[in-house]
Amino acid sequence: MANSLITPGQLELLADMIAERLAKQPRCIDKSELAEQIGISVSTIERLMGKGKIPFIKPGRRVLFDIEAVMAVLSKNNED
Repeated sequence: MANSLITPGQLELLADMIAERLAKQPRCIDKSELAEQIGISVSTIERLMGKGKIPFIKPGRRVLFDIEAVMAVLSKNNED
């Protein structure tokens, strides 16, 4: 079996494909990052979570938020 090396051009194409795929992935942030980005306290975020007002995921013990999903929900709630 011959050794097959990746050429610089193939490596660049692969890097571009990975970057494009990652750009399409939602970025998940934790409570403190969310609080900082939207300008409210962590306790307010916890209260909104408890009331089911903002979407979150809980992989294991961590709580994560998709910032775009949270902003969409909060914007919709402000319109109502």
